Amino acid sequence: MMRFVTVTTLLLVMGGTLLVGGPALAADPTTLECLISYEDSVTLKNRHALTAARARLLICSSTACPADIRNECVARGHAIEAAIPTVIFAVKDATGAALADVTVTIDGELLAEPLQGNALSVDPGAHTFTFDVAGRPKVEKQLMILEGQKERREAVVFEAAMAATPVPAPRLAPRPPNDPPGASSRIETALQANPPTTTERRSSSVYTRWWFWTTLAVVAAGGVATALLLSSGSDTPLASPPPFGTKAAGGPQ
Repeated sequence: MMRFVTVTTLLLVMGGTLLVGGPALAADPTTLECLISYEDSVTLKNRHALTAARARLLICSSTACPADIRNECVARGHAIEAAIPTVIFAVKDATGAALADVTVTIDGELLAEPLQGNALSVDPGAHTFTFDVAGRPKVEKQLMILEGQKERREAVVFEAAMAATPVPAPRLAPRPPNDPPGASSRIETALQANPPTTTERRSSSVYTRWWFWTTLAVVAAGGVATALLLSSGSDTPLASPPPFGTKAAGGPQ
């Protein structure tokens, strides 16, 4: 166990490495990095972040690390690997055909792109998986992943591809119930062929009034009476009245 590894031991190991073997290669982790990776793996394991803990144990399992640290990391790495659950997703469409180019995210973080049908390592606990295929609505699955569960199979079914939205046809105004089919078009064609003039409309509207003919008859009658009076006065001259105070000839004395 790593309980015996202390800061003092770490400093002694580092000093021995510098004195005996010289500086480590740049690609290899230092002794300090090996110890920090081990301690990080313990913290991550307690938080059930098993995949992250495994990544830290891979660092301190390097042959560049001190033997006591490396051996502890290797042993813990096997235990973590056995506890990490894996899931296999089978993605198909509504007809049962397998879909390619599927992007998978877990809790908003990328998990696989594209999905290749292999087992995916995930941390235990409740997770939201999102599956995305171009041209189709996204699919979400809420899954409770159990620690140590291996090659769990989950089916994912996509709906049909989204079709283009049809454009609605324009709505026509309803025809009045008392208008026979084609009547309005025939009337409009007749009006366009023979448009009524202003003079015709005005004259027809006056001549059809009763008071017009009555007035015309009264005026004509008055003109005839005036003409008769004028013609009778021109034939018989009018007698002048006698002077005031005189008697008419042949009258009584």
